[in-house]
Amino acid sequence: MQVSQFKWDHFQQVDVFTLVEGDQVIVGGSMITVAAPAYEKDGQVHLPAAPIEQAVILVDFSDTAATRAMDYVGSSVHNFGDGTALIAELDGSSDLVYSPRLPKAELEAFCQEHLERYKAFNAQHSEAIEDGEPVRMEPWWS
Repeated sequence: MQVSQFKWDHFQQVDVFTLVEGDQVIVGGSMITVAAPAYEKDGQVHLPAAPIEQAVILVDFSDTAATRAMDYVGSSVHNFGDGTALIAELDGSSDLVYSPRLPKAELEAFCQEHLERYKAFNAQHSEAIEDGEPVRMEPWWS
């Protein structure tokens, strides 16, 4: 059984039996933290886990490159609490990531440097983004 595992700044499909405590994965449309290794019982796979508590959403009205990039892709900035952040939806609704995970000042510089790329992405997918549909962006920063 494959699941989408979050690894630093991207999602990767992995076998559920390779997961260890602390791994973060999407299962059933929710982002969860693995509490113990997966096991099979009565022909069913079980994965001990707990839901990830989502950070409080803060509305940022500042005119920064990161804020504009966020608007262009229809996503939000996720702050990890360790000084790093990335543009992604980490609520389990999708496995889409729109920037690398960087210290906040570096993320701002990255977004400023690549703002035209974000703007072009929005121009190409504006209707879907405005309708709230997730649109995959190929990560050029990997």
